[in-house]
Amino acid sequence: MSKRFFISMLMLSLCIMMLLSACGVQHAISTSSEAGGKNAHQGEGQAGLQPEKGAHLLVWESKGPELDFLKAVAEDFEQEYGIGVKVVAVPSIDAVTKLTTDGPAGIGADVFSAPHDHLGNAVMAGLVLQNDVYDEQMKHQIMDSALEGVSYDGVFYGFPTAIDTYALYYNKNC
Repeated sequence: MSKRFFISMLMLSLCIMMLLSACGVQHAISTSSEAGGKNAHQGEGQAGLQPEKGAHLLVWESKGPELDFLKAVAEDFEQEYGIGVKVVAVPSIDAVTKLTTDGPAGIGADVFSAPHDHLGNAVMAGLVLQNDVYDEQMKHQIMDSALEGVSYDGVFYGFPTAIDTYALYYNKNC
């Protein structure tokens, strides 16, 4: 498995967990004995947040190895947190366009990937939320060039999953 692919999936998993933690209200987390459940982590979110009753996540990802890996991560996530995750193949290039119609109808993805040059349109249309939970942490752990791809007017949205080099020029005469 390539390093780029591994980092992409790790960041996507982190994004799913962050989104899940934002889905509920704050109150004390019950233990497994209090809740009568098998897993003490069942339904826990970050910082004491719990998901809404009946919560589930819809994730869009392009076809290919990323989709297969994400389906496996979704299964693990469901087992650990008790939240259903539906992974659907939607090309990244089409995600923002699809979210423009599906989002207001209430059937859009909770988590999706899109090219960095689509971020401005998504922000202006009100389709994405600011990443204000991990913004300071990201500044110290992620390269500036990657952060530029997930920021708009100095505000972070989402997480970078990959950095691509489209061309490399070199002087053969040197």
